[in-house]
Amino acid sequence: DGAGTGRLDAAIDAVVSSEINERVELSGFGGFIVRGDPDEFNLLNGFRWGVGAAMPTRGSLRLTAELHGEVYSGDAVTLEGAVPQQFGTAPPVNSEQRGPVNASLGLTWLGANGLFAGAGVNWNMRMDPRSDFGAFGDVTGDSLGFQVRLGYHPGVRVYVAPAPPPPPPPTTANRPPTVRARCEPCTVEIGKGSTLSADATDPDGDQLTYRWSVPTGTLTSPNDRQTPWTAPMQEGPVVATVTVTDSHGATATDAVTLQVVRPAVKEFTFEDVHFDFDRYSLRPEATRALDEAIRSLQENTTLRLEIEGHTCNIGTAEYNLALGERRAIAVREYLAGRGIGADRLRTVSYGEERPKHDNAREETRRLNRRAALVVRIQ
Repeated sequence: DGAGTGRLDAAIDAVVSSEINERVELSGFGGFIVRGDPDEFNLLNGFRWGVGAAMPTRGSLRLTAELHGEVYSGDAVTLEGAVPQQFGTAPPVNSEQRGPVNASLGLTWLGANGLFAGAGVNWNMRMDPRSDFGAFGDVTGDSLGFQVRLGYHPGVRVYVAPAPPPPPPPTTANRPPTVRARCEPCTVEIGKGSTLSADATDPDGDQLTYRWSVPTGTLTSPNDRQTPWTAPMQEGPVVATVTVTDSHGATATDAVTLQVVRPAVKEFTFEDVHFDFDRYSLRPEATRALDEAIRSLQENTTLRLEIEGHTCNIGTAEYNLALGERRAIAVREYLAGRGIGADRLRTVSYGEERPKHDNAREETRRLNRRAALVVRIQ
């Protein structure tokens, strides 16, 4: 205020500011001041206000403009006690006051080391100049003033928030496994076995578990990648299914079809047993063919034989039918004597009814006359 009162003053202000586009800074403040009253005087308190702008905000040379003032809480400063007259005139009891309004314009240089220097002009817009009073020789007036500033400021520490941690890498979606089922062999006889295999891969390298299932038949290791399987006792297709599961619960399924068939019937063909004319005793060479039949019967216990007795056309039909029967019985007794059960052997005589060769010529008739024995396996 230009003069000290010897009393304590108190003021509180609120300041706001904002930088626009890193070029212009706008600011404003508002507050209240309480002035301490000297003896016998009652000074005015007031509401302080101000607005300002500065540019450029990021350069070392800055232009500033301000408009600030005060609105007093009263109209006059009051003298409460008597004051001695020193100049022959009594001082006024009340001194009317108007709140000041100041406009300032300045230029400031800011050094990188914190030093600053500036100069400016201030205009008190509500102050009367000295020219209004004839008693003063200086008529330039006091409403206009100049300012020069030198100083140091360490700068404002700007809080820069630490950079946020990088986001975690995106979680890769789990990819399911793939699987292909195989059988070896895929055609299986009743009661026989096959090997089931699962060829599985997981694109993420996850651990895999296996589970086999079949509607019929028997699995030895249903939770293994590869398992033996025993076919049931009935024919037909059987679907074997494998399910593969990775460590995240994703699954893949494949199936393979096995064909269950009956075992192929083996065909056995044996040589005829030849006899001499009108004879039913076995020739020495006939035992060779019969011994081959015995080996087959021993290796295949389900085989049954029908022994047919045949003759040529010489003689009556009744005689030849009986001769054929005796030849069939001779063969049956030979087989039974070598351990073949009688329940597996059946005899039948056709006599001359079913010649295998031509009876018109002797060279072929003898093949029928020998009463050829046809061994048939059922």
